[in-house]
Amino acid sequence: MPSSPLTEAPAADFVCDCKEWFRSACEGLPFYEKHEGKQYCVLHYPSKDKGAAFGEALQRKLDAEDFDFREVWFPDEVNFRNFTFTTPANFADATFNAKANFASATFSATAVFSSTKFNAIAYFHSAKFNEKAHFSNAVFNAKANFEVVTFNAEVDFYSATFSE
Repeated sequence: MPSSPLTEAPAADFVCDCKEWFRSACEGLPFYEKHEGKQYCVLHYPSKDKGAAFGEALQRKLDAEDFDFREVWFPDEVNFRNFTFTTPANFADATFNAKANFASATFSATAVFSSTKFNAIAYFHSAKFNEKAHFSNAVFNAKANFEVVTFNAEVDFYSATFSE
């Protein structure tokens, strides 16, 4: 049975099998579950069957204003509506498997969504990007809503794919 990141102390010798350059996103988290012979923390474990434990780890990162979500596998709808990202937000290579709601979110620093995969609606309605926003190579496999978005700095959609 998977452990809860809040109830089990991090194992000093555990290293998540996510890509090495993304490991800072889960630093200090314990082993959660194996997938295809690899050991993952709850953030990088690629399965929808991690609900409560994932929610706890996500909330802990948000409370710490740690917005490093590189290669994180979001199993359920995530709601960042009206949320303010006070430091750089990095969602590079993340996978959203349900609605990603960034409506009216404010990105006070750089926002990176490069190579991010959105498998359900990506909702950025009325979001505000105050610094650079990177969406290069992002894949939108469902509707992407960027209505009334404010970009106050450079935005990059190079090689982004929009299916709808």
